[in-house]
Amino acid sequence: AEMRTAGCTPLEIIAARPRDVLRSLPDDPHVWELAAGTMVTAGHTSSVVVRHLVAHAPSAEAFAAGMLAGVEDPVVGAAMSVRHGAQGDQLAALTEAYGFSPSEAAALLTDHRCAPHVLLDTLAERCDHDTKTVTQLATSLGIDTATVDEWMSPPASVLPPVPRWGGLDLGDAEELLAALPQPRGSTAEVGSVERSDLTATVELEASRQ
Repeated sequence: AEMRTAGCTPLEIIAARPRDVLRSLPDDPHVWELAAGTMVTAGHTSSVVVRHLVAHAPSAEAFAAGMLAGVEDPVVGAAMSVRHGAQGDQLAALTEAYGFSPSEAAALLTDHRCAPHVLLDTLAERCDHDTKTVTQLATSLGIDTATVDEWMSPPASVLPPVPRWGGLDLGDAEELLAALPQPRGSTAEVGSVERSDLTATVELEASRQ
């Protein structure tokens, strides 16, 4: 709000404070597609876009939608996601959105040194939690049976899971959505998302509170 008051353009705001913008957006894949495309237009590198999507996308679907708008090359997108710590549900949604089969996704993620437990989580999502198929794919890629067994029966955690996303301030989200311009030059058809649809989404979420 301070930057808006100071006369900064929406592109300048998302260029300077992408974290603040992204953490205020609702869990709507189309909104995240728009936001990621706007970050690209604002001059953020692919690496920066991916890092913020991994950290702040509120769902795997929102993450995948943002990635399609932010990184055109599927191999590059998957590699960057692994490097920036994407989790299994995110990688599953992403590899499916990019068009990889479960076996292709497994091979690609293995090539880019995905941690075994994350790879197994990804395969579980892609294979509808069919542990037999997951085990077959994992062992074919060189993951030893002890690692698979430990993944299937993990030790009890003493710490609660860390939330991926800090919640939504609907008032801030509505203001930010109204400010975001239609991105230019995005590799996805982000511009097809109508501003009225985005505003209506936020208003609907607010009515449910």
